[in-house]
Amino acid sequence: MAFDRKCVLLVICVASMFKSSVGDCKSRLRNMVIREGAPLSLNSGDNQDCHWSIAPSDLTFNIKRNMSAGNGELDPSFRQAYSLEGSNLVMNSAETQPGVSPYATSGIYILTCPGDECTTAAKVVVVQSGPTCSCTNDKDGQSTTFTVTIVYADTAKNDMYPAFYFSLRGQIIKSDMPLPIRDDRFRFRSTSEYKRRGRSLGLLTDFGVTVNFTSPSEYPVRHIDPLAPDFSATCNFDKKCT
Repeated sequence: MAFDRKCVLLVICVASMFKSSVGDCKSRLRNMVIREGAPLSLNSGDNQDCHWSIAPSDLTFNIKRNMSAGNGELDPSFRQAYSLEGSNLVMNSAETQPGVSPYATSGIYILTCPGDECTTAAKVVVVQSGPTCSCTNDKDGQSTTFTVTIVYADTAKNDMYPAFYFSLRGQIIKSDMPLPIRDDRFRFRSTSEYKRRGRSLGLLTDFGVTVNFTSPSEYPVRHIDPLAPDFSATCNFDKKCT
């Protein structure tokens, strides 16, 4: 099969441009998972006159909204919910759906700074509730089912899955990463179960679940920090099963 030399050169040039666009960033934003109502702070580092934009989770993925123009001022539609401290972006109270802000807090935050060779971005996930633990004795009286649920706002791409770790007396006895389902327009729900034969499990206070979020992969063109988010939540089964 013959290839057009011009096409081959074009592919090489595009590949070279992509490599430099994600490999030489001076700015590094960190992926975040925060609870609804918690403050959000995105640090631009030592960069000044940066431009912020967002692809919020309540809009179709990749629809971007400009938040600032790099002149130290936010777009009027974002001023009630966000503020700029230098070039750092700050929000007092995260939301899983539009409220004080015209868009949900969760989404992709994109930072463009003068003199930087690439655009960087960070994924922000907002947890509305959970992890919530419950347990039920099965009708046959021979087993107990332990259920854990977490509800959170993420982009439509939804590639930041909660991972559930069931533990007994500090030892992990099951790990699970179930496929989340859409709860409504704004949020996803992820549920995991652990079924154990026999009712005796020692003290339920010895049995618990820890939930962490996995990190998203890189998106094309924009660099997204591959480090795992700083989020971990635990719930304990400290009540008698019904």
